[in-house]
Amino acid sequence: MGVDYYALLDVKRDASLWEIKLAYRKLALRLHPMRKQYQQHPNPQPDKVFDMPLPALSENVYWGLLNEAYDVLSDDLRREVFNHYGEEGLKRGVPAPNGYVQPYCYHNDPMRTYFEVFGSNSPYSDLIDAVTNPPPLYKVKQGFGVIHKDPEVSKLLHLSLEDVYFGCTKLFNYKRKEFVDDLKIKTEDREAYLAIHVCPGCFEGTKILFNEAWDQSITRKPGDVVFITSDIPHKLFRRDKIDLHMDYSITLKQALAGFKMQVLTVDDRKLEFNVTDIVSCDYEKCIKSEGLPHPDNNYQRGNLIIHFEIQYPKVIPKHLRLKVEEIFNEIEENEKLQDKSECESLADCCTN
Repeated sequence: MGVDYYALLDVKRDASLWEIKLAYRKLALRLHPMRKQYQQHPNPQPDKVFDMPLPALSENVYWGLLNEAYDVLSDDLRREVFNHYGEEGLKRGVPAPNGYVQPYCYHNDPMRTYFEVFGSNSPYSDLIDAVTNPPPLYKVKQGFGVIHKDPEVSKLLHLSLEDVYFGCTKLFNYKRKEFVDDLKIKTEDREAYLAIHVCPGCFEGTKILFNEAWDQSITRKPGDVVFITSDIPHKLFRRDKIDLHMDYSITLKQALAGFKMQVLTVDDRKLEFNVTDIVSCDYEKCIKSEGLPHPDNNYQRGNLIIHFEIQYPKVIPKHLRLKVEEIFNEIEENEKLQDKSECESLADCCTN
């Protein structure tokens, strides 16, 4: 099974990066190699914050594994590989859609990891943090408290294909608690709105963030508001990033004899063109640069890809079936003659 990094940090597998960092900080401060030296001081300070059970490992071994666990779980790619393949797969390397993920090897310098997190090698970096970077505080009648930030508020932003094609601005109206006095103590519910600017070609699942746009409070920082774009299905087109796909129904006659077709684009232009190829079940017609604009470069556009559905006749009278058979017999005979002619031409070329 290998080492379970989540068990080392005593966090759940779905723990957030913040929870992983917090767990590491608590355990790293407790297991710092110099901690015992300081605890042997004649007047040691109480250290109840770190009084928690540890796995059945020696402190030196656990110290190294703890820093390795944080090095893995604080990195998105390493954590994803570990989640799917465990420690063995992580350290062996695994194939990925965009290439090969190289084997992971810890640098075996726990103090380097500790320094990267705390900015100091001191075993009392928590006290240094409080002096050099004190947390914001609020004051009430009962005393002081630390101001924490509220969790983010997520909202779905439904967009039509026209919204994505042209880009748009959506207004989000909501009520939130806002300060109504100069001292920023008293709050009331107020009407508020956010103007959400959507760029042309915006991908589905794009996150648009408004920093600290939720309820205001004396004891907490407002949470962020995050809008996640979601495409509304279109009656004609389907999107694949910046490419558009559509289905077009034709008869068997059109599939074999060719036809003229007309397509109405998202911006109400009419595209007319002739299809002279024989249309099979897997045939596709690609019209360049008639898709969506790229969100990072509106001069770059995707393609419009047309898929064809062939409608076969429900009934063919017997005398017409004989005619159809004759036609296909002629087609097959013509193909044989053409293949024979091509072989003879190839033989002549080889002889010469």
